[in-house]
Amino acid sequence: MGKDLHTVIRLAKYEVDEKRRALGEILEREHQIEQAQAHIEAQRDHEEATARADPVGVGMSWGNYVRRYMAERDNLAAMLASVREAVEAAREELAESYRRLKTYEQAQAARDRRAQEELNRKEQTALDEMAQNMVRRRGEGGGTL
Repeated sequence: MGKDLHTVIRLAKYEVDEKRRALGEILEREHQIEQAQAHIEAQRDHEEATARADPVGVGMSWGNYVRRYMAERDNLAAMLASVREAVEAAREELAESYRRLKTYEQAQAARDRRAQEELNRKEQTALDEMAQNMVRRRGEGGGTL
């Protein structure tokens, strides 16, 4: 790699942002499934209350409803398990991208620090040389500045 990691850092930041967006989308899907679960539970409670209030009128349709409810509940539970696995995978990918970004940033900071130290050393050498020249001139001229 060259002396400058700024381009790599910029790309790594973009990757981290993309991973965050992807995780956000998966978390939103998880939230939607949880809401759907809550909705079918509330709907079941309502249907059950209706069935208790009029057991004769609901009768045969209650069994069909319960079968549909159980199938939908199981389907949502499977979807939620799958989405939660995806959330975990997305979090791991995001963490890895973030670690990579931090490694690049630390490497660039170390390079910047070494470059600044080298610049300071060169400036100090130049100042020392100027001071030596001034002292030499004083000695040669035998007087003051």
